Amino acid sequence: MSRIPDSDIVDPSEPLRLPTITLDTTISDLYRLANPSSPDRRIAWLACGTSSGVNLTPSVPRNVKYSYQDQAFISAPWKDLLSPSAAFQRTLAKKHLTLVAQRDAFIAGKALMVQFHIGRDEEEKKWDVLEAERTLSVLNETQRPEMVFCTGPGDLPEKVKEKGIEQVEYKIVFDDLERAIPRSHSLETHWMLNSKAALARSGLPTPKAEVIEPEPGWPGVEPGDCCAVCGEIAEQTNLPFIPPGCSGPRGEWLAQQTERIIAAVRAREVPFVFKTQQCWGGAGTWLVPDEEAKRRLLGDLEDTPGLNEGDGLLRKLLSLQTRENEHMAPGAILLMEMITAPKADYGLTFVVTETGEAVFLAAAEQMIARSTPGNSPSSTESSTPSLSASLSDDGNSSSSSSTSNESNTLSHGTNTTKTSTTSGVSWVGSTIHYTRQSILQERFMPLMSRIARWIHNASNCTYTGPVGADVLELDPDDDPQGRTCVIVDLNVRTCGSMCLPLLRTHFVRRGMNCAAGFSMRVCGLRRVDFFRRWRTMLEEGRMIILSWFEERLEEGEMESLVDVVIGAEDEEGLREVMRMVRGGTEEVAF
Repeated sequence: MSRIPDSDIVDPSEPLRLPTITLDTTISDLYRLANPSSPDRRIAWLACGTSSGVNLTPSVPRNVKYSYQDQAFISAPWKDLLSPSAAFQRTLAKKHLTLVAQRDAFIAGKALMVQFHIGRDEEEKKWDVLEAERTLSVLNETQRPEMVFCTGPGDLPEKVKEKGIEQVEYKIVFDDLERAIPRSHSLETHWMLNSKAALARSGLPTPKAEVIEPEPGWPGVEPGDCCAVCGEIAEQTNLPFIPPGCSGPRGEWLAQQTERIIAAVRAREVPFVFKTQQCWGGAGTWLVPDEEAKRRLLGDLEDTPGLNEGDGLLRKLLSLQTRENEHMAPGAILLMEMITAPKADYGLTFVVTETGEAVFLAAAEQMIARSTPGNSPSSTESSTPSLSASLSDDGNSSSSSSTSNESNTLSHGTNTTKTSTTSGVSWVGSTIHYTRQSILQERFMPLMSRIARWIHNASNCTYTGPVGADVLELDPDDDPQGRTCVIVDLNVRTCGSMCLPLLRTHFVRRGMNCAAGFSMRVCGLRRVDFFRRWRTMLEEGRMIILSWFEERLEEGEMESLVDVVIGAEDEEGLREVMRMVRGGTEEVAF
């Protein structure tokens, strides 16, 4: 059965009259502003995500050296990672290679935008292109990017020559980017800037944290030289996994490192936050407010015979450490102070210039949604009607706050929505109140400037571009250390909420002071059907599609992954519209 839908998206009997979308500025405009010494450099942007768990396509292999702990890596059984189903791979590919890439392409401006095909045959590849073109067609022509499609990062050197590209900017590091590709900063620098240990050691105001890195030894031998069990696994996959039953030095090293980390967790008093080194999409974060949560965390970390044999997080995480990346400590974990009573939870979005200055884009008030006991790693606690949730990576990342959902309201600048899992939170979307941005800019510019200077110095003056930071505001009278704020996460890349400040004029001119952006999975509806249902909102400019990819599943059902922005006059109206639009859809977790 073909994945491609049978009929075209446009119903000629009911033509839609969509408004032309003009952004206040674009990523390429901001990059020129940040780099006045080289404003005309021909740059290509790569906004696709990646996974360390599975190959997304035959041409987009899993990352091995530059590891990321996305939701699939955290949650999937190790046997599913070693031999993933085609459906599992396809689902991840649609999220990382299409949904994220189209969303960033929408705000890229007049620039080259690289997107990797998820289609394997020519018909499916044409569909990849057509879906992107349909989404971007509403943009003002002067702000519409030139899409550059290729099968994977291995094709980039050829595209660089073909398109005369002078520099490639990337959201996430792919292993294959180590090839001869012009970059402004090194891959290791980019990975380091986004690591949780680097933030903890930065000297910036952060929660107190203990960083536990694996001991040297990486674990000493290659899989094929370890033991019979490891040799058998090595013949099946390039995933550097230390399997149950390993009787060689790798298994011995794993047991030693696991014991060190488990001992530290057992000794840690609650409340605290447990984080892995590189989180993507909010995975890899556990909020541990009490002893019961600590017990569940320990159950997630260790193998439990008869329950999760081989699926303990530490086995998967520590297996990521190899000869090539040992110096980067990809298997490190952090035990962090939990901020139990913040005044507010913000997400800051800004740009770092070539001189280390910060250019303000938006400030976000974030709200935390926590998982309920007994949830599986993939289950969520819906919080759409009250917007009681928060942002993580790809917008920004997971917070170290234990603030209750019910006590939060939309009361400051931008709120970001998240679904929660047993391992923390995962990004779904964000909201903004435009009239409050000036006040928040004045409040947070000193902190953003300080972060920008650290990024500038830590990258040896090589990183320029977008940044997202999660910040908890504190009452100095209540905080034992007298702190006014702490940075709980830092993402040196484009964020999912970047579109909202760039759409300010579009919405405000239409009388809408609030806007929200979020991802969703739509089942049983084509794009044309969805457009008919929300025709008035689309034609009035109240709803904008940033990303859309639809296909027919093997069972015959239509499925679409969508990124949408909606506007409303006030917060109450925004809550109501979000409730209606998201009703009957599913949230998308990365």
